[in-house]
Amino acid sequence: MLKPILDKLEEGNRQLAVGTKLLNQLQAEQEACEKKAAALNEESAACQKKKDETQDQLNTNRLRLIRAKKLLGGLADEKSRWEEEVKRLR
Repeated sequence: MLKPILDKLEEGNRQLAVGTKLLNQLQAEQEACEKKAAALNEESAACQKKKDETQDQLNTNRLRLIRAKKLLGGLADEKSRWEEEVKRLR
């Protein structure tokens, strides 16, 4: 009469051991995945920062180019004016 109860207890303990082992494996996998996700988030943040810095540099360079074109246009007009002034003075 006690043997069936002990057999069920032993089977239950075996199932518990298997379940505990599986749980530990899954928790280890979860921890690894969380570490990987954290690393990917850090990499993503670094890439986003670099993208933003590059965009800022692009905007700055566009403004510089616009100012340089205006300056060159003004200098070209000034060159024409000086050439005319030299001709007039000769």
